[in-house]
Amino acid sequence: SPANIILRVVLLAIVVGVVYFGLRAVVMHYLSIEAEKIRSAEINEVAITTSGNLTYDRFRDGVLVANGSNVIFYNSKGEVKWETTGFDGSPFIDVCGKYALISYTGSPNALWFNGLESKQITATGNIVTACINKNGYFALVMTEEGYKNQITVFDDEATPIYKWHSAENYVTGVAVS
Repeated sequence: SPANIILRVVLLAIVVGVVYFGLRAVVMHYLSIEAEKIRSAEINEVAITTSGNLTYDRFRDGVLVANGSNVIFYNSKGEVKWETTGFDGSPFIDVCGKYALISYTGSPNALWFNGLESKQITATGNIVTACINKNGYFALVMTEEGYKNQITVFDDEATPIYKWHSAENYVTGVAVS
């Protein structure tokens, strides 16, 4: 009968409405709980003092900060997880995956990090630019007597594996695949 069909349609509409608005209320309640967690999260202040150039980049679960005298790794809570001595010069950080390379432009010094250990690299010339890849291999572009630049590629143990000298052009960028 037509009245029976209309009653079924009305009941179906009520059920759909209750389900829709009930789910919406649950979702909105969940979102308000998450928003309150964010609002009430403790924010730690990180105080950095420096008398020279300062650079920073996201690394693993925190932030890597470098200046002319030291390198500090802060975790996501703003706590110092480790610190090491840096070098004089203008630091540049390149991060790729679990590896980081801090090179000091205009000096022969660099620091390689894998999150567990660090290695100091002393190049044969002043560093112009540098990069690191996700496997920990990195390249340094350096000045070199008698050439425009030298590029040295290092493996994931920070051991030199390839050198190339440029006599005709200055190299201003490098990438390691």
